[in-house]
Amino acid sequence: MARNILTYFGSTHADFLHADGLRSTGIIIEHLEGQSGDSILEIGFGTGATLVELAHRLQNAKLHGLERSQTMLEIAKKRIKASGFEDQISLHKSSDTTYLFSEDQFDKVYVESVLAIQSDEDLKHILQSVKRWLKPGGLLICNETIWMPHVPSSTIHEINQKCLDQFGIIQSNGSYPYSKDWEKLFQSMHFEIIQSNAIRLETDANFEQHKKSKLFTRKGKIRSKFNRNLQREWKEYERAMNEIIPPGSELMEGWLFKLVNNK
Repeated sequence: MARNILTYFGSTHADFLHADGLRSTGIIIEHLEGQSGDSILEIGFGTGATLVELAHRLQNAKLHGLERSQTMLEIAKKRIKASGFEDQISLHKSSDTTYLFSEDQFDKVYVESVLAIQSDEDLKHILQSVKRWLKPGGLLICNETIWMPHVPSSTIHEINQKCLDQFGIIQSNGSYPYSKDWEKLFQSMHFEIIQSNAIRLETDANFEQHKKSKLFTRKGKIRSKFNRNLQREWKEYERAMNEIIPPGSELMEGWLFKLVNNK
């Protein structure tokens, strides 16, 4: 592949790149139970669509985002400016997170399909950072696409290696493949599990996307349709993905974790 697939998605203004898309973002926002004056961090904000939705609903909240991809960071800045929330949302590059935020800075942290695509070392580093930045009793909300219990470790390893070779990222962590493994990991780091269930079991949230943010996404899609290089790149990604995981295969599902930080 020519480049990391996340760079492609950034270039096309793609939004809600996680299990159940916009629907699950609405669910995450409901579970955050945001209050006026809250300090909230999103880890791996992508093109910034969820941060815009939060800013629209919590006008007095202090919102921060942390992202590794430079392309995603640049596109998110444009989305936030186009949506009118520059003064409320602060974006940060995650090249060095050690001293980026202060201890006990955030009331809430949320993650959408970021933790499960990390290496074991990076995953633990992120969670250790969250522990430090999140206030005692603060909430961590995650929507992660994880492996279903019937998928054997050999299949997980094979798919992850192929995805790494083709797209630059794994499909989903193999050391913590199933929900019970994630629960053990969170508990080992002294997070109290309030809720753990499949996103599909959640009641639909009453949620409509911010109009200016939606328009920003649409412009990216239109741009990609008239860009031969982006069209060719997507066809290559799609072909490779269908070879690795045939359409219709039920191997993974979105999983909601609602956790309290017990320091």
